[in-house]
Amino acid sequence: MTFGEKLQRLRAQRGLSQDALAEALDVSRQAVSRWERDETLPETEKVIRLSRYFEVPTDYLLQEGSPAPRQPALTRLHDWWAERSWLLGVGLVVLGVWLLLGLTRGDGPAIIRGYMDDGASWIEAVCVLIYCVKEYAAGVVALVLAGVLTVALGRCRRGTLRWHHAGWIVFFWGIGDLLILTGLVVWFLRMMEMWEYVLRQVWFDIRDEVPFALGMAALGLAMALLGPKLDPPRQQGSASSADRG
Repeated sequence: MTFGEKLQRLRAQRGLSQDALAEALDVSRQAVSRWERDETLPETEKVIRLSRYFEVPTDYLLQEGSPAPRQPALTRLHDWWAERSWLLGVGLVVLGVWLLLGLTRGDGPAIIRGYMDDGASWIEAVCVLIYCVKEYAAGVVALVLAGVLTVALGRCRRGTLRWHHAGWIVFFWGIGDLLILTGLVVWFLRMMEMWEYVLRQVWFDIRDEVPFALGMAALGLAMALLGPKLDPPRQQGSASSADRG
């Protein structure tokens, strides 16, 4: 790979824009753009700063065909997340579907048959079964949706994801769990034609889940919003150390 290709790859692995890298190195964005297009090479002092900033040898940057340096385990983990985080989403979807299929095993079919023997329709029997395991069902469905979101986010922002983007997954899982649980309760009351005390019944059924769901949502939101503020100081610190060197 050329110098420009290596620089572009290193920048993408860090999730940096050209503007962010230019600011860290105290150069213009146009300069970074010219480097990545191999129109010009940076000055020796800038090459040293880039080497220290990305923690790679200068030989790797300047010599074509030079093998990529072995990165620390934490850096490799970040690179995996940036490039292949969507695979985690696939795993969440598969796990969620498998857990949902668990409702068709165990006592589930027996409960449905029991209610149908008592004169309930098939739909009413299924409603009762889902209502009995509503917290479990809501959590699993939210897990599946979180997995779908992870796949979509991982594919759309492949190569630029940072650890704090996982906060949005946790946030939507918490909010989704609460909304789906509320929807299941309302659906059950509608099917059973039990509208007289709907608000009271909904609150009674979801109140134990509210602290967990809102706690997860708050944790995810804090991670997503505060995470970007925690990253720049480390990057700027690398550039500062390069200046002192």
